[in-house]
Amino acid sequence: MVKKYGIGSTSILIAIIATMFSFTSLGGADPIGKSILSALGIKFPYEIVSLILFIIGFLIGMFYKQHSYAKAGKTLSMVMIALMLVLTFMSLIANIMI
Repeated sequence: MVKKYGIGSTSILIAIIATMFSFTSLGGADPIGKSILSALGIKFPYEIVSLILFIIGFLIGMFYKQHSYAKAGKTLSMVMIALMLVLTFMSLIANIMI
């Protein structure tokens, strides 16, 4: 069965944007998300924005699983949320050990 494009197909796009927002930097030490938010004058943690985007991508992929790329977007969002949680806990543990 050929899956059609729809709202569920945007889950992969949202997950990729969230990944770039949080984990990609261009020529500097700051991630793209931090640069975008500071350029807009928004004082909000970029990690929270990317986490919200990952959750949105996950939910869209879950609710519209009959669309193309919905499962890939849901899976990518789950993996990146898990990665963010693991890195957060590792950072907390490292700070406690110091």
